[in-house]
Amino acid sequence: MLADQNKKETEEKFSFIQEQIVPKKRTPIKKFLMSVATTLILAVLFGVTGSLVFCLSGSFFSDIFNKDNGKKITFATETPTPTPTEVPDKSGDGKEDTDKKDKSDVTIINSSIDATLKDYTKMYSLLSDMAASVNRSILTVSGVIEGEDLFNNPLESTESTYGLVVADNDEELLILTSRSRIADANSIRVTFADGAVIEAALYGYDKELDIAIISVLLKNIPDNTRNTYQTAELGESYTLPLGTPVLALGSPNGYVYSMETGIVTTRSYPRYITDGRVDLFHTDMGYYTDGEGVIVNLSGEVVGIITHSLKDVNNKNLNTAMGISRIKPVIEKLVNREERIYLGVKASDITDDYAKRAGVDYGVYVTEVAAKSPAFDAGLLCGDIITKINDKDITSVTNLNSALDAYKAKDVIKVEVVRTSKEERPKMTFMVELVKKK
Repeated sequence: MLADQNKKETEEKFSFIQEQIVPKKRTPIKKFLMSVATTLILAVLFGVTGSLVFCLSGSFFSDIFNKDNGKKITFATETPTPTPTEVPDKSGDGKEDTDKKDKSDVTIINSSIDATLKDYTKMYSLLSDMAASVNRSILTVSGVIEGEDLFNNPLESTESTYGLVVADNDEELLILTSRSRIADANSIRVTFADGAVIEAALYGYDKELDIAIISVLLKNIPDNTRNTYQTAELGESYTLPLGTPVLALGSPNGYVYSMETGIVTTRSYPRYITDGRVDLFHTDMGYYTDGEGVIVNLSGEVVGIITHSLKDVNNKNLNTAMGISRIKPVIEKLVNREERIYLGVKASDITDDYAKRAGVDYGVYVTEVAAKSPAFDAGLLCGDIITKINDKDITSVTNLNSALDAYKAKDVIKVEVVRTSKEERPKMTFMVELVKKK
């Protein structure tokens, strides 16, 4: 009996040891919520830890990788120079660098000038004074055309332009003007500043440049009128830089004694004419089809003559002027009535590369031969490269022009050329009899 009781206790003990604790079952919703909560808690922990590490190590890595950022690069912009209350911040701390200004970091490309409206008015007043001074050299030239109306009554029409006093030879006052404005005139009249009107005569002209010299006899000019004009000062245009402030005087917008202001906008460039060349430049002043006159610098010197005939056909609306430096020799010959020689070619300067390809060391390339000219009659052709006139090497068009100046009408010169129109590029010699330029 005792054995049975012990057996029962043993079975109950084993029965107890084998008992399993079954966890309480959770629903799917509870499982999902527990997963989300766990994820959020871990995210917060990782975020806090990462921020702490980044803050502690940021300055360390910055020192390693950003020891030298190099010179600051500043892109040029057209902005006013900062005033003392607008000093640029270069340190990055949001404060104005009033004490530390490293000028080597920034290149200033503009500057400001404190000016008032009075200063602005004074500036234009000075320009007006300059114009008034130069206008003492400017007269009104009128070409008078005589005709008849429908009832056979005498009819007289006039076309007026500017005249520039360029010389006084003790007998005549010599005036530069536009040839085309007086070319068809039956008579020419000059009106002086005091209103005196005096007859003038054509003295000389250059059709290609569209300039003319007219003369007024000094004995016909009243004594009180002689105090109203002066001879113009002709400057130089070879070194005329871009941006030079200039005035256009004469009749630049079609009205005599009008004025235009502006600056030189292109460097001087060549335009090849018969037996020579001129230099042209442009201004930003308005272009007027009836405008004539001269371009004057702020020293009151004439540096250019407005031209229509030599304008670039691709830039018809540009105000174009002939540089005075290459026109002065022509004016001088006209004023002195010196004989001018005519060969009859238009030529251009050639580059060193082209010279090598053509098999020459130097020369000028003939682009046009005028019909019935001495060059045409002698046999010169377009495409020829003129290398010599007599014993003088021709290295440029300017050189060609000066070489011709040494001769007179009816002189016979030897012109050596290389004929590029033939494959063998033969050297040829022509004897040319020069004539007087009309």
